[in-house]
Amino acid sequence: MLQQFTWEQFLWVAATLAAVWYISVLLLFFRKEIRGLFTPENKTNARPSDPGEPEDGEVFDLMGSTAMSEGVLDIAPDELTFSPKSDTDGKTRKLGLVSDFLQEIKELIDTIEREKGNKEDFHKLFDALKQKYPAIRESGRLETLASYLEDHLPFTLTDEEMQHLWD
Repeated sequence: MLQQFTWEQFLWVAATLAAVWYISVLLLFFRKEIRGLFTPENKTNARPSDPGEPEDGEVFDLMGSTAMSEGVLDIAPDELTFSPKSDTDGKTRKLGLVSDFLQEIKELIDTIEREKGNKEDFHKLFDALKQKYPAIRESGRLETLASYLEDHLPFTLTDEEMQHLWD
């Protein structure tokens, strides 16, 4: 039975049915909008604006603005800090100094192990480090640094060498 219809006949029927379908949907659901397209608008017949619509320049917010939670502050990004502005005892500066010095010590120990250096090489390089970081003597972490040196040096330092290490 379907062999009696050609493709041309099928496409004409499908296009006609699709057009009828879309026209009926437009007329059924968009009747007011279509009628508005064909009727001229009179300024006297214009509807007053909806009182719920915002005025020009205003933003309409149905629910209103959100309230901040208790204890939450709204601050500008340049006011945001994560540490105190004044470092009265210099603790932050000292901790940064100790970590920098410790990193340099690690590199010094790696260099000595790689180059198979001896105590004299260590003392020369360590003296250069002390000159680079003169404030390390006042850091209060000399014992920690000395114990790190004892644990990681490829050779042992005598007690006398350890005492004169920071001079």
